[in-house]
Amino acid sequence: MILSMIVCALLSFFDTYPDEAGQTVEHLTAGRAHIDSCLTGLDETGRTMALAVVAPEMSLYSRMLDFVELRTLFTLYVTTGKGNFSVGPFQMKPSFIEELHRRVDADPALASYRRLLRCDAEGIARRREIL
Repeated sequence: MILSMIVCALLSFFDTYPDEAGQTVEHLTAGRAHIDSCLTGLDETGRTMALAVVAPEMSLYSRMLDFVELRTLFTLYVTTGKGNFSVGPFQMKPSFIEELHRRVDADPALASYRRLLRCDAEGIARRREIL
C-alpha cells in the first residue's frame, strides 16, 4: 500500500517537474554505489523508499536560492535563535537538527551516532555549528 502511494506520488512529480526529475534521476543513478554505501543499514526496499523521499527535495534544490536562504537563516538563527526555515539540498530546518541531537543523546540505542553529531558549544557558537 505504502509503496504504491510512493509510486503514484513520484509519477505525479515527474508530470509536474519533468526536467528537474530527470536531472535528479541521472544524479541518483550516477551516484548509486555511493548512496547505497551511505544507506547500509537499510534493505533494498528501505533504500528505495529513502530515495523516493529525498529525490523531490533534491530536484527542487537551487544553489542560488539556497545561498540567499542560508545567508538569511544564518543572520536570523545564529544571532537571535529565531530563524527556522528549511535550507540545503534536503531542506532541513535548524529545529530538526536540534531535535536530532536531543534524540541521539537521549537514546542509548543511538549511542554510536553521538560522535557524528557532537557539538559541545552553546548559544551562538552552537547555532553556528548546527548551520
